[in-house]
Amino acid sequence: MTEWNLYDPQVIRWRLNSPHRGAQLRELAELRAAVEPSAAALAAASGDDETCEALLAHARAMATAAAEADTAGFVAADAAFHRALLTASGNGMFAQLAEVTEELLTARRELSLMPERVDQAAVRRHQEAAQAVSEGRPADAAACVRSIVDTAHSEVEGLLSG
Repeated sequence: MTEWNLYDPQVIRWRLNSPHRGAQLRELAELRAAVEPSAAALAAASGDDETCEALLAHARAMATAAAEADTAGFVAADAAFHRALLTASGNGMFAQLAEVTEELLTARRELSLMPERVDQAAVRRHQEAAQAVSEGRPADAAACVRSIVDTAHSEVEGLLSG
């Protein structure tokens, strides 16, 4: 395992479909918790209008998908939101983690590791994060995204243990 590229989507998928699913989910949650709040703060500090519009649009798409109980649409919008956020950080290494995050979000749906109904609070947290980034509030953006990744991790832990 020390020779594997643990960021490779195929390796992530394989580990998520193995008896080591719990360990893979924890590692991904820890990675997201370490990186995504910082990415949000950097994105908010950059003040890029195009990024702000994209984040707000993805948050709206998440809200629409959640209202329609469209989990595939929700996951697609969620993945696009996090890709835009990581890219907007301006840190190329953070941006390359978008594929890792996308794999996790897709796998949560495919492996039935999402709540049956999307929690509206999750949608609000994404909208608040997008708003904080668009208003240039780095600390608030980081706090919102920390809440998103912490809640997602707690949901997965609950489903795995239940």
